[in-house]
Amino acid sequence: CVYIPKHSGQMQVIGVYTANDQMAEEILQHCMEHSQVFHFVPYDSKIELEKDVMSGNIAGGCVFDEAFDVSGDDCRVRIFV
Repeated sequence: CVYIPKHSGQMQVIGVYTANDQMAEEILQHCMEHSQVFHFVPYDSKIELEKDVMSGNIAGGCVFDEAFDVSGDDCRVRIFV
């Protein structure tokens, strides 16, 4: 994940690419519903997300690629947003 702080006083937009991974999409959904600091926007393309971050159109981005995996019998994901 990359975050480039902008001090505009507005919610910062963070793009997220989930690679259609169920766990990543659940994390994104949780962030979209509970964040009061960031506005999370799903991206269908990792390349488009990278372009928007590099051009400054969005404040940051997070990529969950195809290798994203949460494993273990009792794995719990905590999200601090």
